[in-house]
Amino acid sequence: MPDTTPTTVTRPESAPVLPPLTAASRGDFTFRRGVTGVRVPADRLSPVDGWAPGRTVVGALPFDHRDGSTDRLYTTDLPLTLGSLTAGAAHDLTGDGVHTAMVDTGAEETYTGAVRAALDAMGEDGALNKVVLGRSVRATLDRVPDWESLLRRLSARNRNAWVFSVPLGTADSDRAFLGASPELLLSRRGDRIISHPLAGSVPRSSDPEEDRRRAERLTGSAKDHYEHAFVVDMIAETLGPWCAELDIPAQPELLATDKMWHLGTRITGRLKDAGAAGTDALSLARLLHPTPAVAGVPTRPAMDRIRDLEPVDRRYFAGTAGWCDADGDGDWVVSIRSAEFDGDRVTAWAGAGIVDGSDPDSEYTETGAKLRTVLEGLGIVPAIPDAMPHYPHQSRERVRGH
Repeated sequence: MPDTTPTTVTRPESAPVLPPLTAASRGDFTFRRGVTGVRVPADRLSPVDGWAPGRTVVGALPFDHRDGSTDRLYTTDLPLTLGSLTAGAAHDLTGDGVHTAMVDTGAEETYTGAVRAALDAMGEDGALNKVVLGRSVRATLDRVPDWESLLRRLSARNRNAWVFSVPLGTADSDRAFLGASPELLLSRRGDRIISHPLAGSVPRSSDPEEDRRRAERLTGSAKDHYEHAFVVDMIAETLGPWCAELDIPAQPELLATDKMWHLGTRITGRLKDAGAAGTDALSLARLLHPTPAVAGVPTRPAMDRIRDLEPVDRRYFAGTAGWCDADGDGDWVVSIRSAEFDGDRVTAWAGAGIVDGSDPDSEYTETGAKLRTVLEGLGIVPAIPDAMPHYPHQSRERVRGH
């Protein structure tokens, strides 16, 4: 039984503010936190296989290559420097958002049935300890949204998240993947590295007393501490051989976002040799991805079960997105709280970790709250007010890309 002593409520680290950059388009790569971040224009991006010394790389990796999704990595001849992204015309972040002509939802029983199937599988196979099950919702917008407005809205409504946008086609393509992730997979600066995994979550409440009670229940939840420990242990085992020092707090902290409470552990380390092959930020992120926070334990059997139980391929949801400069420094986040755009169509995802003791209805509620973080952040509102249930769901038919 884990120690459930309440811990300090913290928020992720802040970022410096540097000189302004220009407004974004859909074909650009953007990675920001608050008003600070990296942006590379579409016409300065060239596809590449991976990082090499002296090469700058930005982009995203999919959750599972077996669904046909490929790495979306790009290099650029521009120096990659953190800067302020406050330039450009003001955008309305207080309106009712982009109305939808159609929202594709499904029955609650589809997801809760998958959760029960995962629990049955864990009962039958003692080696399978955790499976992360995702669900999605699709919408058709009444117009193609302004990309800068989307990014600003996501940043304003997810103040401590890493907001990213990665093109999924050519410079003039309307396909892109974006999100507002609260979870840092790997950050490297010189010989210093940070990973800040999240696992174990509960939706927040607008009532202060109920919100406090939910936070206390999460802090004292043996099930959520058990789920969280899988992630921390895997990251420690993976990074340990590369590090001269690795600091892992004994207990997770309670981390607050606008919509969710999370258990999080800030892991810090010092590399043995920051110049050695495989120690750049992208290579270290590849070693960690996918963590038990988005796949399960053990990784490969959990991913197999995900393919069996999820009707829609994840593609880049629960992958990783970020950047790595010519020196190997960079930031990579777990691409949760995310959506894929194709013209006026959008698909959003969310997931929850299933372990022994998980309740299907509670997991459905949790994923619904996470989906609302994405949809509200994007300003997506049903054209018919009752068209989207409080916790939207996915269709049953598996879709191989789109």
